[in-house]
Amino acid sequence: MRLYKNIYLVGSGQIGLSFEKDCHVYLIHLNGDLILIDAGFGIETEKIIQNIRADGFDENNLKYLFISHVHADHAGGCRELKKATKCIIVAPEYEAELLEKGSESEIGLDMMKRANIFPKEYVFKHCKVDVVMKHNETIDVGGFKIRLIQVPGHSIGSSCYYLDLGD
Repeated sequence: MRLYKNIYLVGSGQIGLSFEKDCHVYLIHLNGDLILIDAGFGIETEKIIQNIRADGFDENNLKYLFISHVHADHAGGCRELKKATKCIIVAPEYEAELLEKGSESEIGLDMMKRANIFPKEYVFKHCKVDVVMKHNETIDVGGFKIRLIQVPGHSIGSSCYYLDLGD
């Protein structure tokens, strides 16, 4: 679902694009390079890939997957997306270790299961992080700089990514 020029929504449980517990998953097309912001829950990940294709892109051109924080609805799909696309996983400092080996308690999953928000049988699939970013660091993608801005609160390393498209 195209949102703006080269920004697409390819996952969202709220509007039925993908698994019901998925956060919004964004695809950005930058001069031939594709990036995703967040990965969803990790159940029915193929729906996210189908949405990438439906928007006219080849998932094999996915270069980076940027994670905002490591709650299951944002990062649970990392391992499956990396396996399917060979993308580079980027995570904020403080969140990277949680993505690789955080306990259910450390990623808040135990609380979400107790509250019956997430299925009790759900297992978070940890994923190796390829690039760890610190506050204000940038990565060049398709001629554009993507800057990580840490906004702790929702989780210790919660982050936003700033991208100036120049328009």
